[in-house]
Amino acid sequence: MQSSLQWGARTLSPRTQLLLALLRAVVLVPVILACSAPQQFDPRLARWVNLFAVFVLGLTNGWLSTVCFMRAPKALPPDTPNAVAEQASSVMVIGLFLGISMGCLVADQLGKTALKGHIGVCFVPEAA
Repeated sequence: MQSSLQWGARTLSPRTQLLLALLRAVVLVPVILACSAPQQFDPRLARWVNLFAVFVLGLTNGWLSTVCFMRAPKALPPDTPNAVAEQASSVMVIGLFLGISMGCLVADQLGKTALKGHIGVCFVPEAA
């Protein structure tokens, strides 16, 4: 895994990383949303496809984030002291932590308020 991270940090440009992240979102998010509607697909198949898509989304998110974190201190000017590069890395880690924390808090609040009656409710077609 370390060699793939080093390869990504050396060869992928920031633009390529952005395109990979967008491609991942464009492909995997609709798959996850489609599989979350079990009335359209066999529920057993939808669970496995959903599990696989979430696993791939998490794996690629971690890989792309790590490559970004490896590249960030190298993006500073060459005469930058190591202390500043370490501070830049620390700021990135704090930003990642705050983003994950705020996403969890917003999702929790939405689940308790606006989406309360809709989460965990499956569509059941009425008998005609």
